[in-house]
Amino acid sequence: MSKFQPGNTFSQGRPKGSRNKLNAAFFDNLLTVYAESGIDCLRIAAKEEPVQFVKIIASLMPKEVEIQQSQLHELTDEQLAAIDLLLRDALANRAEREGGENQTLN
Repeated sequence: MSKFQPGNTFSQGRPKGSRNKLNAAFFDNLLTVYAESGIDCLRIAAKEEPVQFVKIIASLMPKEVEIQQSQLHELTDEQLAAIDLLLRDALANRAEREGGENQTLN
């Protein structure tokens, strides 16, 4: 019988809220250290360990972005045509830089 079966009496688990207390204490300490030398540490990290620096930034970014409402329906036909032209130019410029074939929107 596995000790993680329903009715398990071997362990009550961690006390309710203990992880939140740990997180709060850690972030309080982090804020204290950052207030003392944060910007200097960030500059050093960016210069000496740029890959790790970018990984840290990426880990803080939201994994998904939820779009509540599109504002495209508010644009005029002329504005949409201008956006389309900008996108086509950007794709063509990227294709030229990369030496690939011209990519177009269909």
